[in-house]
Amino acid sequence: MSLIKINDLYHTIAEDLKIYQFENESFENFQNRLIYSTLGMWILTLFSDRDFENDDLKQISKVHVTLEAQNILNSYQKIAPSIKNYFNDKSINLIEDTYIHLGYIKNSNYSFKFQEKVANIKIADRYLSINAESEKKKMRGLGLWIPASNDVINLDNYLLINESALEYTKKLIFQLKFTAFDSKYGKIELYNVAKNQWDLYSEYLANQYEYTIAKIDDGLDYIIIKQANGKKLSASLPIIYTNKCPDFVFKHEVWRIILGICAINKKNAKCFIHAQNDSITIKFKGFILPALESSIVRAMSWPKENSTNPSEFITDKSMKPALIELLSRFSLDIQEGSRNGK
Repeated sequence: MSLIKINDLYHTIAEDLKIYQFENESFENFQNRLIYSTLGMWILTLFSDRDFENDDLKQISKVHVTLEAQNILNSYQKIAPSIKNYFNDKSINLIEDTYIHLGYIKNSNYSFKFQEKVANIKIADRYLSINAESEKKKMRGLGLWIPASNDVINLDNYLLINESALEYTKKLIFQLKFTAFDSKYGKIELYNVAKNQWDLYSEYLANQYEYTIAKIDDGLDYIIIKQANGKKLSASLPIIYTNKCPDFVFKHEVWRIILGICAINKKNAKCFIHAQNDSITIKFKGFILPALESSIVRAMSWPKENSTNPSEFITDKSMKPALIELLSRFSLDIQEGSRNGK
């Protein structure tokens, strides 16, 4: 394909999805964003591709959707080899998972089942359309955004949990049953709230704060360690927070508790929002969000560096109020500034 035809293709995509190149953004990064959102749009379309299936079943083979989406990505890689640095073998599955979490499609073992409920969600001054067959094609990341509408639900009514990470964690701790802590529990890693990273267990680190969260055997269990009267007590978190939980809804849910522990110890995890003329970059330091909220971020913005990056995103400056409304629920220290540090 000639360079002129490629540029015409990108221009058509940009106009169709209302995605435009940011000021001072490289063409390669703009190209990555365009193809990322285009893949999302193709997958939404494939969810409704049932011509070869029994339409009465209202479902589509997962294998069909994934293979077709991969073929589409392969086609783009032929005309733009550089996007191989942005996409990887997990990209398609992550996009599918994002749409499952958001409710664009129902999930079963081997099929995607037809969406039964649609919604328009008001987040600050923006409206996210959870409708796989929506005619509104303005995309931010993987999300479809519509003009102001009266037919909406608020973010509070859409999310499973509306309390801040701090309050949610305090209530959970109150319900736990603590017993004497055994440091020979297994492989123990403590979340170092000062550095926002997992460190191997040490008495020194465990003694630093009133409450510490520990990961046992790479996530098979999580425990809260509490200092009380010079002794260490511990309690396991419910199974929904561990790797043993089979429920897709609770993927990464333990991070709500981790962020709550940071806030309890007055070491709130940091989120940086850097503004440029027409865009903002959002960066999480040492943490990720639970599956549903993480998927909303992916419906608001584009991952930087690579499509599966969970910690740094870029989006229109106009999306900032909506992002802050979402992120403020996690008891974060949200630090704002421009690229020159002001």
